[in-house]
Amino acid sequence: WSLYGHSPLSGETNLERLVESAEGLFLGGGILWLIQFLGMLWYRRQSLEAMGLGDVKFAAFTGAFLGPMYEAAALLFAVFIGGAIAILLIAVGLKKRKDYIPFGPALAAGAALAPFFGDRLLAIEDIY
Repeated sequence: WSLYGHSPLSGETNLERLVESAEGLFLGGGILWLIQFLGMLWYRRQSLEAMGLGDVKFAAFTGAFLGPMYEAAALLFAVFIGGAIAILLIAVGLKKRKDYIPFGPALAAGAALAPFFGDRLLAIEDIY
């Protein structure tokens, strides 16, 4: 899809779109891989996992599709959506603090919202 120049990618040539797609792939996958790796080191003593590699692969895919700017917006949306859902599930009593809560649905929602509302989020400096 990067070669066809779908709307989130703004490069004018095929090479520019491929580079932008690769940047998004490394941004999305790289940030979540770093979180997964550091969480693995942090929780190693307790035999827990911070995040699965499926989330990392999914963020890499959405980054390749959206490009780096919209992937940053998608990750920000996902963190807010996932955090709000986690707080709600814990407050209602369906989950406990140490229970696993899937992050993939929040990533999917963030990636779905980013092309539509990412411009507003990315232009936040216009507010000040």
